[in-house]
Formats: sequence, C-alpha cells, structure tokens
Amino acid sequence: TEGEEKPNPVADGKLGSETDEIEDKNNKKEEANESKSEKTIKKLSDKKNAVQESSKKAMDYYNSILEEHQLKMQIKQNIVNSYPFSVSLSESNFEKFATLSEQDKKKCADYIFNMGIFDIRSINEQFMRPLVEEINSQKNYIRLADKSDLELYNLAPRELKESIDKMAEIYILESKQDVDEFWSRTGIRNYVKELVNNETFVQNYNDKMTVSEEEDEDGYGDALINYVASRM
Repeated sequence: TEGEEKPNPVADGKLGSETDEIEDKNNKKEEANESKSEKTIKKLSDKKNAVQESSKKAMDYYNSILEEHQLKMQIKQNIVNSYPFSVSLSESNFEKFATLSEQDKKKCADYIFNMGIFDIRSINEQFMRPLVEEINSQKNYIRLADKSDLELYNLAPRELKESIDKMAEIYILESKQDVDEFWSRTGIRNYVKELVNNETFVQNYNDKMTVSEEEDEDGYGDALINYVASRM
C-alpha cells in the first residue's frame, strides 16, 4: 500500500549476509580445488621419483652386468693369450679350465701340444686327460689321504716317505676309512704333535738351522723313522 515501506535488503543487512555466504562458498571451493591440485601435484611428483628410482636401479643392475661381462672377457682373453688352445673349448669346458691352477693348466696345454691335437672336438674331449690320469695313477693312501696328512708326508724326509710307502704295500686300502686308519698307524700325526708341543725340540731345531741342510735332514729323519718304526 501507499503508506507501507518496502523491504530494503541493504538496510536489513540481508544482502551483505548473502554476499558473505557466497564468498565463503567460493573461498571453500577454491581451497578445495587448491588442495586437490596440491594432492595431484604430490602424486605426480611421487610417481616421477618412483620412476626415476626404478630407472636408476635398472641402470645400476645392467651396468653391473656389463662390468662383470667385461671382466670375464678380460680374464678369458688373458687365459687364451697364455694358453691359445683354450680358445677352442666350449663355454662349460672353458669354465672348468679357468678354475685350474696354473700348474694344471700348463699340464693340459702341454698334453694338447705334445699329442698334436688340433681339431676342436678332440680338444674338448681330451684336454683334462693328463689330470685324470694323474689322479688315477695315485695310490689310495695318497689319493684318499686328508690334506693335513699329505702336508706332513710332503714335509717328511725322503727316508720316512719310503718307510710309509713300503708300509702301504702290506695294507689293503680301498676306502677312506681304510686310509685314515693307515695314516693313524704310521704314527706321524702324534709324533709331529709331540714335536710341536716340545719346547726343547723347537729350540734344538732352531739351533740346527745354522747346520747344513743335509745334516739337519739326516738328524731329523732318523729320529722320525725310528719313532715310526717303533709304532708299526
């Protein structure tokens, strides 16, 4: 009606309130979008880092394989340069040959050369023959002996070795147990142990170092032989 006042949103404060609500909503929406954008960026960054790390590991792995291969090729070339016949060996046979001592490698090379073996098949079939024959030619008391017994045997004087060799001829040595019992009966184990524990012997032995090797060996050998003989 003509005398009534019309609502004034500005005066009533409603328009400002609605505007604030709209701004709050817009701000929240922007914050949500920014948060979503930050999360997306973080995910992409994490994925990028993961890809880079994975790529680095892959490169390190392939580089290590390449370095190992190059090292193997260098070692192989060095072996081939020293033993030319080995270039004819198959991969598996070359690996066997590469693990041999230099002394055994030379035995194989000398055999191939002295026998005039040149074709690839025969080389692969026969290159280990001298080592196999050497093992087969060894008698059981040597072939099946413990390393410690062989060391004592190899260090012993010639007379003692001959005594042990003759002793082995009267025994039947077919198994590892037979051989172990044989070496225990030689007495060399206990005798050497007694020598090591005997300070007087050690002192006397050091004093004898000034004497000629022949006199030293004879004195040591007689004592050892007599002891072994007493234990047989």
